[in-house]
Amino acid sequence: MTWRLKQCNANARPLVELLSKHKAIATVHHPSTAATASTYECLRRKEGGYGNVLSIIFHNPASAEYFYNVLDVCKGSSFGTNFTLVIPYVQLANYWNREKVPKYGVPQHILRMSVGLKDCEQLVDTVAKALKEVETFEAP
Repeated sequence: MTWRLKQCNANARPLVELLSKHKAIATVHHPSTAATASTYECLRRKEGGYGNVLSIIFHNPASAEYFYNVLDVCKGSSFGTNFTLVIPYVQLANYWNREKVPKYGVPQHILRMSVGLKDCEQLVDTVAKALKEVETFEAP
């Protein structure tokens, strides 16, 4: 595995932990935390990681939109770049069928993130700042 993939994988894990613990977030999908993690472990390469792509589902769709708007990372539909990207997955990948997608277990407000090479601490701080803004947004 190249240094680039190792770094992207390493950067994703702290974000998965941070996001998974936040009260505004219902679910974070990532192989490291999936119900099928034990199967993934059996198939994962010896030096392999869990990947740098994760999906985020907020309890409140408006909070997902707000988080997306205030999160200070690049927005775009191409994964595998050196920088972190986030997309409103259903809106971009299934726009014409977005009303049908929830019946397959994919909420319209799901966000997909491809974690890049930026310093991990800076990236965690960036996401934490956006989550803090979501808390203010959700406050009564």
